[in-house]
Amino acid sequence: MKLLFIQFLTITVLSFGPIWNKHAELFAAEKHPPMTVEQAWVRAVPPVSKNSAAYMLLHNHSDDEDILLSAQSDLASVTELHEVVKKGDLMSMQPAGRVVVPSHGILPLKPGGIHIMLINLKSPLKTGDQTTLRLKFKNAGEVTVTAQILEGMPDSEHHHDSKAHDASHTTHHHSAEEHNKIHSEHAEGKAMHKHSDSN
Repeated sequence: MKLLFIQFLTITVLSFGPIWNKHAELFAAEKHPPMTVEQAWVRAVPPVSKNSAAYMLLHNHSDDEDILLSAQSDLASVTELHEVVKKGDLMSMQPAGRVVVPSHGILPLKPGGIHIMLINLKSPLKTGDQTTLRLKFKNAGEVTVTAQILEGMPDSEHHHDSKAHDASHTTHHHSAEEHNKIHSEHAEGKAMHKHSDSN
């Protein structure tokens, strides 16, 4: 009798195992979409400024790398992916190339690096307001993001940047990084004004 019960239990487990596994996969998919966006914010600019930029963290939960193809915003007439690059001793801004988000990794869109440029703002930006951005990825498709309009980088994003540094870096190296970041943000600001002057 005990042997028959064990055989019955084994058959039951083998029969329902695939179903349970399928449910587990579905639960995992619902818990973590392929792509999530964190700490999204748009830089507040003076009312006379015609351009701004959006920043955020792109978190790829999938097993494959993904590519950010484009972005859209109702705040501006034109929305483009840009990056700040160093050419000699100068920092300049240009359209971004392939914006790759590594598998199970995070790509920061931040001042002094890759960011979303908002060109020809339709109305002044008000600090504290929220806006919606639509990001299009090669694999994850369209992801809608709610971003807050802020005067500067959120404290949580500063914390993320500091964690990304290698703990073995020297104080002098950190100072150099901060120096480059200041010049990078200055390049973004000059590019924003350049766009404004050309319109």
